[in-house]
Amino acid sequence: MKDKKSTILIVEDEPKIRETIQDLLECSGYTVMTADDGESGFFKVVKHQPDLIISDLMMPKMNGYELLEAVRSFGKSKFIPFIILSAKSHSQNIREGLKMGADDYLMKPFDHKELLESIQYRLSHQDELVQSIKKLEADRMKMDIHDNVQQTVVSLKMNLERIMENGEEDWSLLSQNLYNIKNGLDVAFLQIRNLLDGNAAQDLMVNGFKVTLDKMINNFDQFTPIEISYNYSMTNEPHLAKCIELIPIISEIITNVVKHSKATAVSINLSQLGEIYSIEINDNGIGFVVNEVLSNGGLKNLYYRMEKINGTIDIESRPGNGTKYQLTV
Repeated sequence: MKDKKSTILIVEDEPKIRETIQDLLECSGYTVMTADDGESGFFKVVKHQPDLIISDLMMPKMNGYELLEAVRSFGKSKFIPFIILSAKSHSQNIREGLKMGADDYLMKPFDHKELLESIQYRLSHQDELVQSIKKLEADRMKMDIHDNVQQTVVSLKMNLERIMENGEEDWSLLSQNLYNIKNGLDVAFLQIRNLLDGNAAQDLMVNGFKVTLDKMINNFDQFTPIEISYNYSMTNEPHLAKCIELIPIISEIITNVVKHSKATAVSINLSQLGEIYSIEINDNGIGFVVNEVLSNGGLKNLYYRMEKINGTIDIESRPGNGTKYQLTV
């Protein structure tokens, strides 16, 4: 039996086809949303989290393959059933769509009964889908708590233990430890605030990449003692799915600088050459041996997140010479 409360998103640039599918689904008891291109379709996925997506392949701004890739790379929408509906009937197109994660591939002109049966079958697994999403969100929260908040709390605890061990005999050491604690509390405040805010997708969808990034950097500038210089010279913004990952990546790098580098200044420069986006972050801190940190498990989350968006990260650092982070996507 169909779940009449299920919401289905139709992404189709041909008005007549879009309206035909909409009428069919609404008459079958579904709630329907529509979009006339892949980009606006992805915005609606991020904002509304539909129960199922039906998408054409050949569309302006973002085609069906790109939409599918964006949906599958965005945590909250990763498991939403995705049905491709296309006039492209070549077996290579079908294999490509299924390989990228589509749940079904139907050809135009489509059979109404076949489409409804495909939808009903996918939605019959909705409970399993919801549980998968909940587990994904729980895993993300655990990772964020472990990688950020827990490490900050451990650092605060170590500074308090130093004060208890040394008493008040060494006032310079006491002053430094108190400064570290204050600095750590500022970082913890930002981390908890970001954690409660959840994913930056909503801000990105409403305000765009630059405004969302401006807001984040302003928070660091306001609540940490490091002087931040910031230059944004991108002529257009990266794909939304990439922006959703780039915001927490940049946040994690700046957090690490504040927590570990003893830097007094950090520069952040964003530029663009054609379709290549470059983000360079430099600090004047104490530096570190990159291979040693990587061998101990540090920084691996940054590499993992960049791989998710087919990007690269290069880190140059030496003790006493600061650190340079180069992100390319």
